[in-house]
Amino acid sequence: MPLRSVHIPALFLLLCIQSAFAGADTWPHTRFHVERGTVLATAGGLSLAPNEQGQILLELEDARLTLSDQQRASFSFDGAPPDRIYLIWRYSGSDQLYQHGFPTLGNPQPQLELTGVSNWSGRPDALKIGFLAAPGTQVTLLEMRLAVPGWHQRLQDAVRNWSAFRPWRPTDINLHTGTRELHQGPHPMPAFALCCLVLTVLYGLIRRRRANWRGAAVIILACWLSLDAFWQWRLWQQVDVTRARFAGLDSEAKVLASKDAAIAGFVRNARRHIDSPDARVFVASQSDGSGMRAAYYLSPLNTYWHRNGPELPPASAFQPGDHILIVAPSALAYNAAAGSLRLPGGDTLPVIERQAGNSALLLEVSE
Repeated sequence: MPLRSVHIPALFLLLCIQSAFAGADTWPHTRFHVERGTVLATAGGLSLAPNEQGQILLELEDARLTLSDQQRASFSFDGAPPDRIYLIWRYSGSDQLYQHGFPTLGNPQPQLELTGVSNWSGRPDALKIGFLAAPGTQVTLLEMRLAVPGWHQRLQDAVRNWSAFRPWRPTDINLHTGTRELHQGPHPMPAFALCCLVLTVLYGLIRRRRANWRGAAVIILACWLSLDAFWQWRLWQQVDVTRARFAGLDSEAKVLASKDAAIAGFVRNARRHIDSPDARVFVASQSDGSGMRAAYYLSPLNTYWHRNGPELPPASAFQPGDHILIVAPSALAYNAAAGSLRLPGGDTLPVIERQAGNSALLLEVSE
């Protein structure tokens, strides 16, 4: 056998193995220095409490690495992850800081494909990791990993994405794939549709003249039942989560056990400061979800909420006794010392602070 014919298959096999198991850089929690946040524990993981702004900032010590837009950033947490993760880096010889953030969506092992992230290429002088979490919560980091995933890793990701369960989120009201990660395919619906098409075509090619519509119908029905079984499985898993969280609670306790607990609790206390049922309450927020929830829990009061527009109307629309509920995030500027609120148009209103919280503020327009 010629020598070349032996080398080519061996080289091809070596390349396949190398692409399947690409190299990775992994840093355990002991490699991070805490710049913001409070260290609660270091045994078995770096447990941290965010500051009053909900921030945690870590710096990777002695980060000798090369950044590439082919990489994937992976994090592992023990328990609930932060709401958002930020990658912050700087190159040597420059004071310019680059930043890229992404939501974890409740996944304790979030991943981020770094393809398309601006300026993520080269050898950084410093790499920092930022977490955004609700004040009073705890975040426990186990490790961080940067890797160029091979086909073996991507296959494992697809299997885990289908097999892992996560509880429903508010965004699932618009789209739910049944998988852990919305952005990571393939998703069940197109996968089952493709499988149904392939099986139907194969049936026609194998059976040829003996093929009939009954055989094709059986294949389509089997694929449909398989997809529906997957969906029913996900429903039963969610039933267990919902039962454990809300079973035996009354209507008010269910709200306080939900993700609306913070805004619902604040609004319930804020209503005590609103004397008249006819009083006008203006809700201000840059978040559609937060603003609408606040307006909902204020009902049946006379509530104003302007979606997709200025947070508040001009100063001429207000009168003494009106209440303003500001829900974060908001661009309104409140000066507690001067007792004034600057409106989007630049006007100021004299106000009295009635209630303040971590993410909301109730003001009353004064004389």
